[in-house]
Amino acid sequence: MNQCPALSAPVAHVLERRRVAERRKFNWRTFFYGACYGQRAYSRRQVESGLPYVDRSSPQLFISAVGLIVFCCLDAFFTLTLMAYGAHEINPLMDAVIRHDAESFLWVKIGMTAAGLMLLVPFQNVQLVRGIQIRSLIYALFAGYACLVGYELALLRVL
Repeated sequence: MNQCPALSAPVAHVLERRRVAERRKFNWRTFFYGACYGQRAYSRRQVESGLPYVDRSSPQLFISAVGLIVFCCLDAFFTLTLMAYGAHEINPLMDAVIRHDAESFLWVKIGMTAAGLMLLVPFQNVQLVRGIQIRSLIYALFAGYACLVGYELALLRVL
């Protein structure tokens, strides 16, 4: 490597340090600290090693993620209520869990939603298919859950 005499020692040290392997590591602190105080809102480099994650999300994404958990809880409650009136669960996995135990159903349903969000939110800027980002998927899930809860409320009014 050719040394540029115009570069001072501190600048050369920073450039050399940037050539080493990625220093930042993904950890679970991302979910608890990052919503308010995170430093990384976007990927800074064109080429990231692995999937680029962020530890700070927009307020809209944060509200959508929290709203998804709330809608999931409402959906679980309305599902149990509708099943008490004779409705059937369409999802075969959830049907098997709900037939085993209602409390297990709640833990599995809410746990799967929360775990999915914990994996999706840090990777919100990753492109899925044809330029669609994971962020857009979260917004679509929020809208879908809102429609589902509205439908269940309409079914409960009919009963």
